Amino acid sequence: MTEEEITILKAKAQETPKKKRLRLLSQEDPRAIVRILEIPDKGTIQGRIFNTPKMNDLEWERYKIVWEYYMDQIMVYCILQQNMYTTEEMRIIQQEVFNYMTWNTIDIWDTIETKLTTTIPKAMPVPYYNPHKEILWLAREWPNIEQYLQIGEIREIRTDETAMKMSKEQI
Repeated sequence: MTEEEITILKAKAQETPKKKRLRLLSQEDPRAIVRILEIPDKGTIQGRIFNTPKMNDLEWERYKIVWEYYMDQIMVYCILQQNMYTTEEMRIIQQEVFNYMTWNTIDIWDTIETKLTTTIPKAMPVPYYNPHKEILWLAREWPNIEQYLQIGEIREIRTDETAMKMSKEQI
């Protein structure tokens, strides 16, 4: 994204209301606790530990596998792009993609803090994938993730140019 596109998206983000999510019933459940999602080291990238929102055992079992799969894609992206990012930028990408992922999960509530204190102002390489296999979650969600990392807030904004750009790249 260019500086001009980032400026336009920031202006649109201020106008667009933040998406609201319903609270999970488990938040009031006394058995709901904050879980630890541990992502192991991958190649030269150091693993991370993430604190999840409060959830009960059933929700934890449902989301744990999916979140580990998505975070594995982020780790591979960081390995492939480690010459583009500093260690601190990779840490920011991992943490904020985890926040985006939990926020974007269908029945996760709006209590997740999504406002970034540090953004990544430079152009970010688009993740690539083998089109003969599956389209990875990261590749599908990349335009929204990139906007989030550059603007600093999650907003449901997707311009027509972004949709056109995505469809052209997938051809």
